[in-house]
Amino acid sequence: MFTRHRRKATRPGLLSRLDQEVREEIRFYLEMRVAELEAGGLEAEEAWRQALEAFGDPEEVVKETKKAYVGGSAMGRRIEVGSSVFRDLVFAVRTLRKRPMFTGAAVISLGLGIGANTAIFSVMNSLLVRPLGVAEPDRLTPVYTSQTGGSLHGNTSYPDYLDYRERNEVFAGLAAHTIAPMAVAGNGAPRVMAGQLVSW
Repeated sequence: MFTRHRRKATRPGLLSRLDQEVREEIRFYLEMRVAELEAGGLEAEEAWRQALEAFGDPEEVVKETKKAYVGGSAMGRRIEVGSSVFRDLVFAVRTLRKRPMFTGAAVISLGLGIGANTAIFSVMNSLLVRPLGVAEPDRLTPVYTSQTGGSLHGNTSYPDYLDYRERNEVFAGLAAHTIAPMAVAGNGAPRVMAGQLVSW
């Protein structure tokens, strides 16, 4: 807002250099116009009112000038985005300093949320994401028994697995596994869950 007195509404560095220069130019023009009107016999307040009315909205002029000067260039857009982010950060810090109870609650909530996410990720990573505990997991391949006229990926009996393992000349080793229902006992009644039977 442009008024008769200069105000320190913003700290140095929060507005871009262009913004400050445009505001200083507008203020200089308005002060010169007010001086002319005062020399013509008008009171200071009335002189400022007439000067502003004739000039138009200074904030709109600042906005349009900045847009014309930097709006067309990628560098200008980056400068404006960076300036906007910086102003938002300063505002956030001021707000948090004014409300220490809210700040404490926010910090505790963020800490608990980040801690919970870290714990969940650690569990999921160890169970689902982490590769198998073998030397070269990318060299593992499944082997199936195909049934004539039936499923391409059929089951293999355990005796067949033993024969394949004994006569194997292709793979470094073989292991067998199958899904099986299992009773899991704990506190309360046992529950039936799916498990894996795996050769040693």
